[in-house]
Amino acid sequence: MNPQANPLTDILAAPEAFGLSAGMLLRLDEAADYRHLAYLDLMPAARKEPLPDAVLEADGSAAVYLAADASLLADPVRLAALRETLACRGDARYLGVVQPGVLHVFPLGFYEGRGADSLREIPLRPGGELHDFLAGLSEGEGKGLAAAEKAWLDNYLLELLRSTARNLKKEASLSDGQVLSLVGRGLFARFIVDRRIVRDADARRISPHAASLEALFDAPEAAADCFAWLDATFNGNLLPLLGQDIHTASAYRDFFSSIGKDAERIVCRELGNVMRRAVHGQLPMKWQRIQFDHVPADTLSQVYEHFAHLYWSEFAAATSIHYTPRRIAQVLVDAAFAGLSLHDPSRARVLDPAVGAGVFLVLAFKRLVQERWRITGQRPERRDIRHILEHQLCGLDLNPEALKFAALSLYLTALELDPSPTPLAELKFKALDKTGTLLDVGKDGQILRNKKTGKGLPLGSLSTPPPSLGGRRFDMVIGNPPWSELEQLAAPALTTLVRDVARRKGVATETVEHLQVDNGIPDVPFVWRALDWAEEGGIIAFALHAQHLLFQQGNGASLRSALLECLELTGLLNGSALRYSKVWPTVEAPFCFLLARNKKPEPDSAFYYLNPVPEEALNRGGRMRLDPHTAMPVAQSLAQSSPYLFKILFRGTPLDHAIVGRIAGHPRAKPLGDYWHSLGLNHSKGFQVFTKGQDTSHLVGKKMLETKDQTGFEIDVSSLRDFAYPEGLHRPRDPAIYLPPLVLLRQSPKLDRAKRGGLLARGEVVYSESFIGYSAAGHPQGEALARYVQLLSHSDVFLFYLLMTSAQFGIERDAGLKEDIDRFPFIPFESLTESQREYLPVLSAHLIEGKNPWDAIDAFFAELYGLTPADRQVVRDTLDTALPYTKTQKHARQSPDANVVADFAAEVARIVAPFARRMNLPLRVRPEDVKSATAWRFIRIDWTPTGQGVPALSPAGFAGKLAAHFWASQVCCHDPTGYGLIVGQIAQNRYWTKTRARMLALDLLNTGLEQLVGSKGSAH
Repeated sequence: MNPQANPLTDILAAPEAFGLSAGMLLRLDEAADYRHLAYLDLMPAARKEPLPDAVLEADGSAAVYLAADASLLADPVRLAALRETLACRGDARYLGVVQPGVLHVFPLGFYEGRGADSLREIPLRPGGELHDFLAGLSEGEGKGLAAAEKAWLDNYLLELLRSTARNLKKEASLSDGQVLSLVGRGLFARFIVDRRIVRDADARRISPHAASLEALFDAPEAAADCFAWLDATFNGNLLPLLGQDIHTASAYRDFFSSIGKDAERIVCRELGNVMRRAVHGQLPMKWQRIQFDHVPADTLSQVYEHFAHLYWSEFAAATSIHYTPRRIAQVLVDAAFAGLSLHDPSRARVLDPAVGAGVFLVLAFKRLVQERWRITGQRPERRDIRHILEHQLCGLDLNPEALKFAALSLYLTALELDPSPTPLAELKFKALDKTGTLLDVGKDGQILRNKKTGKGLPLGSLSTPPPSLGGRRFDMVIGNPPWSELEQLAAPALTTLVRDVARRKGVATETVEHLQVDNGIPDVPFVWRALDWAEEGGIIAFALHAQHLLFQQGNGASLRSALLECLELTGLLNGSALRYSKVWPTVEAPFCFLLARNKKPEPDSAFYYLNPVPEEALNRGGRMRLDPHTAMPVAQSLAQSSPYLFKILFRGTPLDHAIVGRIAGHPRAKPLGDYWHSLGLNHSKGFQVFTKGQDTSHLVGKKMLETKDQTGFEIDVSSLRDFAYPEGLHRPRDPAIYLPPLVLLRQSPKLDRAKRGGLLARGEVVYSESFIGYSAAGHPQGEALARYVQLLSHSDVFLFYLLMTSAQFGIERDAGLKEDIDRFPFIPFESLTESQREYLPVLSAHLIEGKNPWDAIDAFFAELYGLTPADRQVVRDTLDTALPYTKTQKHARQSPDANVVADFAAEVARIVAPFARRMNLPLRVRPEDVKSATAWRFIRIDWTPTGQGVPALSPAGFAGKLAAHFWASQVCCHDPTGYGLIVGQIAQNRYWTKTRARMLALDLLNTGLEQLVGSKGSAH
């Protein structure tokens, strides 16, 4: 296309003016190089049909395809065809068709009819509109994705597989295993055909009974030949249809004969439908709509693996593979390659020790081929590609079916990457178990036996001694090891593994002897074992259960501290806030990414800790904001010594960390549980129902409290129900815990302040496990002590500390753990001053009378713990935006009103003004109205001399800052006069608190006003 006539010219020439960096825009209408590896099927030489001219990438993957052919807008048939072609790739969610001055955005997917309506029109003018759309900041952007969910490739293809399986199961009376194998054979044969790896001339070489490739499944004889050919080509790594490792054509013909003529016909019909491709000019139907020459091999194998888990429960139970979305895996693979210190990263050796279906190895395989292309300047040939496959990749798993999936994924990827994957005679691969690429570590590894059941528990990669890898060490160890507990049976073996590695790495003997793996949790031991697998200085990159690595206390904290002695962290991404989102839709547990080097940390070693927040528009598309502004630099020595650091910085800021330190470090404070024990008092969770095995006759006739019972701040014991479990309880507990005076803390505190703190009982109450009780019975001032604890539980200080330190509250559940409360730094009642003790009954009476004395309670405990007004503001801001409740999270995402922005500006001015006065600067801080950037709010900080005009924010200047920091939640722009600074932040309340204002002001002061003002900074 003539560049002068190309409406993309403005974007191509100056992407920064639209908030895009040059590296985000990749042209597809030019000669291919290494950057185009993922898009070769869309390059002009590939096809004659309409194709995009460029692609906009975000985080290294396609976000929006761009087409400069505006005639598509008047031709719904061609437009629909292009949208479906791009939908087959399963990466970008949108197509943008460019007209002069406007971008028409269409969702991609498989829609009924032509589906030609555009989602939105984005003006193509300098500014941030296009950036905000890509970054998930445009109003209503998530609505289009919600409508497109069912039409998306993964879902559409998954439903086709399910439909075919249902037909085979219902009409042909086949077993689940047979259905799964047949569907897979049809699917992968179609992939090979559409990719032109085999041609129609090859059909009779595969089967003399097939006149064309589409006829390979039309008759049982042809299908039998094709099955045998697939087995031979892929070394038997499709799920088996026949038992005893049989792969001959005659055996497959016997299979067809055994199922009967009707079933033969149904199988051939269903697999024949899979093989049918669309006829040019006709509206395709179902399977015909999938253009497998555009479907990436890793996407295809992942969808099939997901289908296998959903369809065949026996297979799912046997493999227990974590389904890791490709986008999630891609983020980790890209980060790991960025950390390699090799001169030639294309020579890197990569190990996945829990390979599963192989997504990490497949993506690493593609990246190695791309790096080879980048370094040599030549697209790798088949010999180079297969050398990488056979000599640079290694995957371990203890399940042979998982290894079949991984092998098939790698074979298909090798064919996809091959610039000339024909002729048919050369398709045969070496068996990957023979090359050492994929190894079954379940056969010869350590197996633990349950003495009662005799059931074996294989440890696979975590066996002692470790699996033999032929002396190989790896430049990168990467993957998503299993998170589920392996039973307590595995705990001693995993503990031995960790201690052995720690000892070899020089951890102190006393520390090593106390390391303990609780409950047989395997993922963190995989990190320890990786220290043996990785080269010195090599990269270790894992997706892990965030609670296991980051938040556990006790033995978990000791393991974490010791691990940080042995490796050097380069980055941690904590995805706990996204666990119910589409970022990782099959996982509800909190997850994290660990990136580290296999070397001892230096005294000044530091890493970045990133905590993405929920954003529906982004998350629905499987994306998350990797915001460099909120990536906190953390000294590794601090992470090692501070057991709560990762939780504090997840829900708060460095200012919160300092406040937690002051609360915990109060000179008179003791852990509440220890204090209670020192007084000889009782505390415990309430009774558990579960099973009814233990006697409860001693509780009959007493009053009972469960969560469904309504009560005020003080329990009217006489109005409660009688104990309702005379037949017994699982755990009735020690009756001493039910004695008054008693404070009952809710295990699940509510957002409503009237329902979040403790209840006071002055009579005996048998309470359920939904409460945690602290009985002051026997204390000489028992009721006063109980009232003190009740008041504390209603304070912001108490909830704040639990939010900052609990391994559960604010992570996996909206409930705390008893041990969290037991660890709270409690200032002993007897250490209070006389005036404080006199004030407590007054405050308690106001609470129980329903006067809601929240400010007085907060002021009392803030003063008691030595918190300043600034500290109290930090606590309040954190609770307003970071509590795990739906209402709080909704508030955090909402746009700030004008008063909030004005308060933010005033707080910045309050802190910076005294320093500006010393420099004789006429400082002003005020909100700035920028109507062209609706997803942002702005403040202006200026020191303009009297009488000088203040220029407005330039849309192009703002866009340029966005381009340099695409995912940033905050950008700073100098105005052209040099007398001002404009700060823009995403329009969400979480970024506009007074605490955030204080942090901005401190950043400005740390930068130095002299440097900020520059040559304009002397007396004006």
